[in-house]
Amino acid sequence: MKRLKNVDINEEEFELVSSLESPRQLYRLGGDQYALALLDRGNRLFKFQSKVVTAVLNDLGGGVEDVTLIEYAEPERVRDALQPGFEIRLHLSGEKEIVSINHNDEVRVMVATSYREYIENRKVTSVRDIWNLPHVYPFDFLEISGGLRNQLEPHFNGIGVEAVLLRMWEDFLRVKKRSSGCTDERNAIYVSGEFCDFVVFEHRCGKVTLCHP
Repeated sequence: MKRLKNVDINEEEFELVSSLESPRQLYRLGGDQYALALLDRGNRLFKFQSKVVTAVLNDLGGGVEDVTLIEYAEPERVRDALQPGFEIRLHLSGEKEIVSINHNDEVRVMVATSYREYIENRKVTSVRDIWNLPHVYPFDFLEISGGLRNQLEPHFNGIGVEAVLLRMWEDFLRVKKRSSGCTDERNAIYVSGEFCDFVVFEHRCGKVTLCHP
């Protein structure tokens, strides 16, 4: 992504690609050039060029409710001097999702949530303590995060907790055998299961934790 000066811009044609009701409005100026009108900052215009932003907007096909600009300083990787950086965040209408693209054209998706909700989703609890399951394999050492538990709730209500957990356990064992125990830097195994994608952590104490990816 490249920040542009006024002389770099062709303003003869432009298209609003975000909501007109927002105090921050994103305009496409032709090609991969954009201008972000910051009406809440004295009508300041922030102009940039990015093929990645164009690709993201094309994939979304609309629905950008708000756009925010974050400007910061990031150490330049080659020299010691500080180079200004920035980040464009696209807030999607009707969703909690925010698509962020920074000056290095790195894209990430964020989900807006409260801190309490974030903590609850990360909280890990024994499956036996939650559902009073029998003290048998694999329930006796299995744990699950709050976020994954919430995601699986419709399946729990449909075919039962034990059935869902056993089939997830089978998915995990199948992936573990196929991958020969390969893990990432967090010692996690990623499973694309029957009900959802999830991550498995095996601990030295013998416990196994199922988490939302």
